Amino acid sequence: MKKQDKQALLHSIGAKIMAYAKNELCMSARFLSSAVGYAQDTDVEDLPTPVTICSMATNGAYVVYDSKILLDLFEQDPKLVTRQYAHLLFHCLYRHFAKAPLVENSLAWDVACDISAEYLVDKLGAENVRDIKGEPKRYSYYDLYLKKVPLLSAEHLYEELKFLAKAELKDLEKIFKRDDHSLWLSRGDGKGANSTKSGERPDQANGDREGVDEKQGDKETPLQVENAGGYSFDEGFGSLSFGTERGKLKEIEEDWKRISERVKLEIESFAQEYGTQTLDLRRIINVELKTTYDYREFLLRFMTLKEIMKEDLTQFDYIYYNLGLMMYGNIPLYDHLEYALDHTLEDFVIAIDSSGSVFYDLAVNFLEECYSIVAQATSTRRRINLHIIQCDSAIKEDVLITGYDDFTRFIKRFTLRGGGGTDFRPVFNRVEELKKSGKMPNLKGMIYFTDGKGKYPEKPPSFDVAFVFYGNDKNDLNVPPWAMKLVIEGNGK
Repeated sequence: MKKQDKQALLHSIGAKIMAYAKNELCMSARFLSSAVGYAQDTDVEDLPTPVTICSMATNGAYVVYDSKILLDLFEQDPKLVTRQYAHLLFHCLYRHFAKAPLVENSLAWDVACDISAEYLVDKLGAENVRDIKGEPKRYSYYDLYLKKVPLLSAEHLYEELKFLAKAELKDLEKIFKRDDHSLWLSRGDGKGANSTKSGERPDQANGDREGVDEKQGDKETPLQVENAGGYSFDEGFGSLSFGTERGKLKEIEEDWKRISERVKLEIESFAQEYGTQTLDLRRIINVELKTTYDYREFLLRFMTLKEIMKEDLTQFDYIYYNLGLMMYGNIPLYDHLEYALDHTLEDFVIAIDSSGSVFYDLAVNFLEECYSIVAQATSTRRRINLHIIQCDSAIKEDVLITGYDDFTRFIKRFTLRGGGGTDFRPVFNRVEELKKSGKMPNLKGMIYFTDGKGKYPEKPPSFDVAFVFYGNDKNDLNVPPWAMKLVIEGNGK
């Protein structure tokens, strides 16, 4: 067989292996289907500019693979190829490839990304991506770092790894490295992501390279970018130029961010089917997407649109008004309406977790924001019927606010009362009593500010409820399905 024919056959086999890996991954993790296939597959031999990689690499827009190394890996165990693709896909979902320029220690960042990606692949629990040989070592390090960081995301891990010696990082690299990072963005100082020698599998990396191949010195490989007054993709990549065909870095990042959001939505839509295997995947996606909400908009869910006595300036017609003044002196032909449709909130409850896990400043900020919204949504000619309840494992305070003066006096003397355990049920019982007694006949709902760690009611109440959590890592809490949930920034705004 001619050399060209052998090369064509090898390329055909490489493409089929890649297709096999994608199909296997989609069968075991259907929620990743929207992510599979975004990056275009390209054999390294088809590139107009020579690139040296180990088996598989990506920069977010393309997946470049070496068919020969891929075939060797497939013959060893097809699961290893599927696992490598899944590992690489998690790098893309969390946009690891674009964050390399933002770190000082590129080797520590590479290792942090690899540990996070491997952890997520293992958490899939799928047999067709399982690598039994390396499991004991991997799981021992998972346990070790879960004691040090709240979540095995690349950012959390990097904060721990950046202080390790190079030799220690190289040892970790040998355990967790799967793909090649040489196509990731460089930091603009000639020390980009690590790579291995041509023909060397990921588990054979011997530490010859920290940032750039020593043989190449400071020369960047094609597909990388330089950071000089902004990111610009290398135009020397011929027909596969990122700058003209697939867009700039920010566009690719945004694409992967949208894909991450779709993956998150898919997981949450079928949470019972996927069970706990995707819990960490969801948590890390939420951290990456910085999933927080503005409760100014959120409170609108508890409001009712009704007609109230209020000047409606939106319906005011200046043409007829001025015409009357011009023709008849001080007699306008048309005046504004004295009633308007607006959002109102007559009866409402704000509950504060006073168990000691909620900070005073956060609680005050939250109360001030909520009151300003409730006051604006209440007619100036009607009383506000707002109960502010503090509770740890029992109710410590229940204050009725009927207007601005009441709230001003309350907030001046406000202190968190409690410090015990957290039990949400006493508040629910109190609010049900207020509603049944007629003290809150138009109760629309309750919003509960807490860290989320407490005893929830087993049955849904007769009113709407929202739990508001502060911080980024609150998406794993066992909130009842009948309750709304949102996360706000750590500063309470």
